[in-house]
Amino acid sequence: MTVFPVQISWDEKLSDKESEPYQQLSYEAVKAIDSAFSMTPFSDDFVSGSVDSIVRGGPQHPGVYVNFTVLLSETPETVRPAVAGDIHQHLVGVIRRRSNNVGASALWVTPEGSVINVRDVDECSSPDLNDCHTLATCTNTWGAFKCTCPNTTLDPAPVASRAGRECRSCAASHCSDRGLCHYNNGQPYCTCSSGYYGSTCEMDGEVIGVSVGASLAAALVIAITLAALLSWSRKWSREQKALGMGSPVFSFMAANTIKTPPVGQPPYQVTLEERMRWAQIAEAMVQANHYAGDPSQSVATRPSSAMFGYPTLPPVPLPRSDILCG
Repeated sequence: MTVFPVQISWDEKLSDKESEPYQQLSYEAVKAIDSAFSMTPFSDDFVSGSVDSIVRGGPQHPGVYVNFTVLLSETPETVRPAVAGDIHQHLVGVIRRRSNNVGASALWVTPEGSVINVRDVDECSSPDLNDCHTLATCTNTWGAFKCTCPNTTLDPAPVASRAGRECRSCAASHCSDRGLCHYNNGQPYCTCSSGYYGSTCEMDGEVIGVSVGASLAAALVIAITLAALLSWSRKWSREQKALGMGSPVFSFMAANTIKTPPVGQPPYQVTLEERMRWAQIAEAMVQANHYAGDPSQSVATRPSSAMFGYPTLPPVPLPRSDILCG
C-alpha cells in the first residue's frame, strides 16, 4: 500500500488509533473509498464509510490492510446476500481501470489481494452500530438490521422500516396504580392486582363485597317487613269481616239493598212482612244496645230533673209489635 509517494510498511503505531500514522492513513482511506464507490453502480446507494482498524497482513496476504465499514441505503438491491460479491467485483474493477489507484485519491494498492472480501457487519453486536430502542429486539440481516418492539409495548413508527426505534410502555396510572399495564394490538390493557377489578382496576373488591352484603341485608329486611305487613293486613281483614257479620243490623243491611222505584212510578208500599222485620231489628238493637256509650266514659249531656226540682217522670213504654200490627 502506498500513500503517494510514500510506501506504507507495517508499524506498531498503526494499531494505535490515537497515533498520527493511524489518523493519516485513515483519512486517506476514507477519501479513497468514497471516490471508488462513486465510480461503481452503487454510487447512489453509498452513504458514508469509516475505518474500523488497521491490521498487519498474514503470510498469504502480506502488507497493511484497512478494515473499512461502508454504509449503504437500504434498498431491495443492497439487502441481497449476493451484493457482497457485486461490491467486491466493482471495487477491484475500479482499481484495475485506474492502474492500482483507489479512485481519484492518493492511495495506491497492488491489484492482487487489494480487496480481500466483503462481509456483512453484525449491527446487533453493539449498541453503537444500531439505533434500536432499549426495549426492542435487534435482529441482524444482510447489510442491515431490524428492530422489533415487545408485544406489550406500542410502536408508533409510521413505516415498517423504522420499526423498533421507539417502544412506548403503558403508564401504571392507566390502571389506577393497581396493576400492570400493557398494550395489545395497539390498545392498553390492565392486569389488575389481587382484589381489584375493572378495565382500569378502578373497583376495589372489598368495597364491592361490603356494598353487596349491605344491599342483601337491606333487601332481606324489606322482604321481612312486607311479609309482616301482608300477614297483619290479612288478619285485620278477617277480624273486620267477622265483626261485620256478627251484627244482625249490619248483616241485614249487607244482604238487602234499598229498592228504588223506576222513574215515573209510585213509591213502594211498606208491606206487613217488612214492618215485622223492622220491628224485630229494633228489638234486637235494644237488646244489643249498639248505640250505648262506654259507661266508664259517659258524661251527662244535660242536667237531670232532680237537680232542678222537677218531678221524676215515669218511663215511656216502648210500642209493642201487636200495636204496630194493628
